[in-house]
Formats: sequence, C-alpha cells, structure tokens
Amino acid sequence: MKERVCTTKSAVKSYPFFEINLEMNEKKELVLKPTIESVQGAINNAAKEVLSCSKKIFNWGQDDKKEQDKEPFYKQIATDKEIVRVILLLTGSVKGTEEELNICKRVFTEFEK
Repeated sequence: MKERVCTTKSAVKSYPFFEINLEMNEKKELVLKPTIESVQGAINNAAKEVLSCSKKIFNWGQDDKKEQDKEPFYKQIATDKEIVRVILLLTGSVKGTEEELNICKRVFTEFEK
C-alpha cells in the first residue's frame, strides 16, 4: 500500500491512491491540489475506519454469550505488531513524500509573482 501511496513511475505497473497537482492560483502562488494535509487526513481517516470496523466483528466461539459480553476482533487487530506497523507506515507515507513535493515546487518558484 505504501508503494501505491508514494509511487512514482516504476517497473511494476502500479496506480497511486492520490494524485497531487502543482498549480498556480490567481495570486500567482504555487499551490498543491489537493493539499498534503487533506491527503494525509483522508489516509488517517481510512486507517481509523478500517480499525474501527473490527469493533463490530466478534471473535469466533462466542455464540452463547450476550452481545455486551462478546469480545470484539478489534483487540487482536489493534495489538497485532504487523498491522500496527503497516498502519504507521501508511499514515506516515504522505509526510515522507512532502519533501519531494517541496523540491518540485522550488523548481517552479521563478514563475511566482
């Protein structure tokens, strides 16, 4: 997933989750659309929703228990080291590409104002 979020052209055919465009606004300022913050927010929300949906899924073998006594699958998901690692990589992946975007932005600064 991280490769799809941070992808540039590579030998493996892969499609990014997001495309960010560098545009010049009416004030002749270079801006990223959508903003890095909105992309990061979307990824954070997606990760949160994926984790929270497991709160409504219960572990097997609890058919005889009342609904409020059943243990949700969330506990296993949220404490699994590999899942936590992947979520941290995913939520941090956009931040890691921010410097690359700033380098690209600097190339076009001569056209500002």
